[in-house]
Amino acid sequence: MSLRERASYAGYAVKIFGLTPEIARREQLAKEHVERMLTSQAVDATKIRELRQVFHAYVLDGNVRLLRQGGNYPGLRTLDAGLFQSVKTIGAGQLKALLSYIDTTVPSDEFARVA
Repeated sequence: MSLRERASYAGYAVKIFGLTPEIARREQLAKEHVERMLTSQAVDATKIRELRQVFHAYVLDGNVRLLRQGGNYPGLRTLDAGLFQSVKTIGAGQLKALLSYIDTTVPSDEFARVA
């Protein structure tokens, strides 16, 4: 089998099975984790957009993670007012559940290994 034939078979496999021939990026991994969280946890359906925003910020942004770990929510407001508003919209109970889910379920080393 020639290289050209193998390449075309690989192209068909990608189209048929929906496989992506690329390496996962941090954003893709975060999206997968947030979708798992939304399907496995009891969340307020009216706050899904805010939950996604806060999840992505806490998982992907080191500055936000440091502010959160230090409990510096005024610093979070200074860094990103939209994120701060999303945190307020989510509410304390849902935020606590979200952060607990991130701490227990989302492996931070997984994001360090990808681009």
